[in-house]
Amino acid sequence: MNVEELEVRKQKLPFKTMFKKFGWKLLIFSLVTICTFGFLLYQIFMSMLTGAYEIAQRNAETRSLRFSAEVEEFILTAENYLEYLSPHIDEMIEKGSTHNEIYEYVVDETNILTNVIHFPTPGLYGYIEGGFISGARWIPDSDYVATERDWYKGAVNAGGKTTCISAYIDSYTGKTVVTIAKRLTDEKNVLAVDVELDDLQKITERVKKYDLQGENVRQSDDDSDDDELIFQGDSYAMIVDNEGYILTHSDRNEVGKDILSGIDLVDTAFLKKMLTSNDEKGYSVNVSLSSLPVLFYNRLSNGWIAICVFDATNSLKIIVRILNLAIILNLAFIIAAIVVIYTLAKEKAQEEDYRLRIEESEKLRIQMHEAEAASKAKSDFLANMSHEIRTPINAVLGMNEMILRESSDKGIVEYAENIKTAGATILGLINDVLDFSKIEAGKIEIDPIE
Repeated sequence: MNVEELEVRKQKLPFKTMFKKFGWKLLIFSLVTICTFGFLLYQIFMSMLTGAYEIAQRNAETRSLRFSAEVEEFILTAENYLEYLSPHIDEMIEKGSTHNEIYEYVVDETNILTNVIHFPTPGLYGYIEGGFISGARWIPDSDYVATERDWYKGAVNAGGKTTCISAYIDSYTGKTVVTIAKRLTDEKNVLAVDVELDDLQKITERVKKYDLQGENVRQSDDDSDDDELIFQGDSYAMIVDNEGYILTHSDRNEVGKDILSGIDLVDTAFLKKMLTSNDEKGYSVNVSLSSLPVLFYNRLSNGWIAICVFDATNSLKIIVRILNLAIILNLAFIIAAIVVIYTLAKEKAQEEDYRLRIEESEKLRIQMHEAEAASKAKSDFLANMSHEIRTPINAVLGMNEMILRESSDKGIVEYAENIKTAGATILGLINDVLDFSKIEAGKIEIDPIE
């Protein structure tokens, strides 16, 4: 490769020429790559989102079932105890037991319930044989009329079935309680028990400590913040009565509020439907790019609703971060691919341009060689012709010189002089042509003079 070829190779290809040759290919490649990776990212994101949704739903349902079972067991303890005592009191009434004997029996059963079973209640009480009885030996005010109380009316209206009465603040203990009451056989006597919600509140708060299988991470009631909990803050629970009143909540500050005032990220319309419908269970999912809460509820035997909310927003944020990172890496890959392809295309274009230039240079070299050969042939021809023509002319001029020497006729001498002059002119022209042919052939060098 000579210097001229190197200079040709070093020449840069204009950008417009590059774009005309390869720009549309780069454009098509970029569009295809973006669409392909966009589709793949969408599929991956939807797969991860679906997985997160399924995990959140499974966690909410598992927690709800576990939570409902614990609450149901707690409530059934009180209901079963009333079911157990009711026939005994009916039997005592039938046998003619005095009001005081029934009273002492209720006091004894209250002691068993609180001290032996350790059930959270201030005690049994009721309206039996025309008088109020308190197993905790509580003496009501003189204006207290048992038959006008909600617990009495609720039990009578329930028709012999165990029923739960709305929560209220017990004036004797100062605690929030709900009443579970049952009408006895004679349809006038009622037996009831107040259930303190402290234990239910603890059960509700323990929902945060359930692991993936719905089991308690720990069985103790120690609520120390120093203990590490699985999924703490990712889920919470509550118990709601028939009217939407929040009886217990993982956050104690929410207790006593109306559920229709709203649960974070849960549609209020769904909550209204939950309260008014008779569905035993249901769930709500509110999926967006910023949140993924799943609510699952179970309706308890007494009509209360046990609700668990599992918030997978943190998992969703991780998915979105992964998606953003994938998009950035995708764009970086596309840019890098475009740069690489552009560089390769540019080198290919330069190689192509170099090849064309070399071909043109080779054609010019061949044409120059042919021109030099033609010029040399012309010079050789002229030299030969000049030599061949000058020889006969010299012979003619030599013969004419003899005529001039020997002839005495003036007319012939005049003709001979004309021939000599014309011959000298022709010979000079031939010598000039021969000199030019020698110059072209490089046999004569011209030295300029001042």
